[in-house]
Amino acid sequence: MELRQLRYLLALAETGHVGKAADLVHITQPGLSQQIRKLEDELGIRLIERSRSGIELSPAGRVLLPFARAVLRQIQDARAALTDLDRTIRGPVVIGTLQAINIGLLPKAIARLVDANNDVQVQAVELAAIEIESGLQEGRLDLGVGFLPVTQNPDGFSTEHLFQEHLVLVVRRQHVLANCEYLPIMRLTELPLALLPPRFQVRRILDEAARVAGIGPQVVVQMDNVHSLLELVRASDLGTVLPAMAAPESSRTLCCIPLRDPVPSCSVGLIWRRHGFRSLASRALAAELRTLSSCYCSPETAATDNLP
Repeated sequence: MELRQLRYLLALAETGHVGKAADLVHITQPGLSQQIRKLEDELGIRLIERSRSGIELSPAGRVLLPFARAVLRQIQDARAALTDLDRTIRGPVVIGTLQAINIGLLPKAIARLVDANNDVQVQAVELAAIEIESGLQEGRLDLGVGFLPVTQNPDGFSTEHLFQEHLVLVVRRQHVLANCEYLPIMRLTELPLALLPPRFQVRRILDEAARVAGIGPQVVVQMDNVHSLLELVRASDLGTVLPAMAAPESSRTLCCIPLRDPVPSCSVGLIWRRHGFRSLASRALAAELRTLSSCYCSPETAATDNLP
């Protein structure tokens, strides 16, 4: 059993397609198929099955998959540990982040990190909260920054609270509600909304606040991109609800209105795989996020905190 064969099996599991899997691991389709057959011959059992929709793992393949992931994670962690032997902050860091954090906080932290460390390469991947958790578990991410608590397998993660974030209503300057100092959740029934889909934790936080208030917001558009939501709001009388950090700090076209009764809020924090190796570079990025978070307080958040 070879490491490359395990990587090929994992690629097949992720893509469900021989061609896409081959592209993912940079090998020809015949080469990938040949290596999977060799692995099956060595183990004496079929690992993949063909279906009308593509390729899927056999029952034996599904049993082998978590072991393959664990082995590859250990190899990845070993390489990172060897890189850190000279105590130099360098090498790649892959961080999973929510869109809201990637708009507001994360770019500043990354800029500080790379300015101070020329040999660091950062890849920031925008994901839904559940995708950040699965990416950490499977070793595709070194660090996550998102909403707490985690939603799956909490024993598999170490987390650290950074700050409390509030959701705000965003509308264009010409909107009838634009001059409101704040808005009770119940009044969201007065306007049509464009929101993130329910797979995003921001949406689930809003839905829970609406449930507590006993209302059902008018959701007429769902889009999975924060930038697209903001552009839609600029061009229409729709409103959207986003974390304060995702909303423009100052804009001639948009305004942010704190929500209350109840105030929809969430904890933002760092997420690590509990028993995973933490490279010097990933820890340095976490330190920059801590530093910036200690003084983070958007105007919208401050206004909400000061409500009577």
